[in-house]
Formats: sequence, structure tokens, C-alpha cells
Amino acid sequence: MHQTEKQKIMRGLARINDFRKNFRYMHEDINGREDMSEEYMRTLAPLMESMFGKLEELSMHSEQKFKNKIFQIVRNQQKNCQDDMKIKLPQFYQRLA
Repeated sequence: MHQTEKQKIMRGLARINDFRKNFRYMHEDINGREDMSEEYMRTLAPLMESMFGKLEELSMHSEQKFKNKIFQIVRNQQKNCQDDMKIKLPQFYQRLA
């Protein structure tokens, strides 16, 4: 009976030693991941700020480009209307007379 208890204790101690060995490797891995996370957090903020700055710049550029395109269309339509009033309207009145 004493021998059986001694074997159980020895198995328990062996399991504890195995856990300590495995935990050491897990602990090293956890510390490595913490370091990587800290590095990512240090570099991520400036990268995100740069990306959002570039997106804002592109957005403003695209908005201005769109406005210029609309103004150009409106100017062309105004010019076409003025040309019609100078050329086609007098001809229309001449044909009516």
C-alpha cells in the first residue's frame, strides 16, 4: 500500500516537472508574442495615420476633379445655349416670317 502511494506521488511530481518544462516554453512564446504585439502597436498608429492622410488627400483631389468636370459640363451647356440663341434663334424667326 505504501509503495502504491509512493508511485502516485512520484507520477504527480513527474507531471508537475513536465508542466514546468512546458510552461517555460509557453512562457517564452507568450513573451515573444507580447513583444511582437508591442512592436505592431508602435508601428501601426503611424501607418494608419499616414494611410488616412493619403485617403483624405485622394478624396479631396477626387472631389475637386468631380466639381471641375461638372463646371465644365455646365459651361459647355451655357456656351451651346448662347450659340443657339445667336445662330439658330434668328434663323428660326426668319423662317417664320
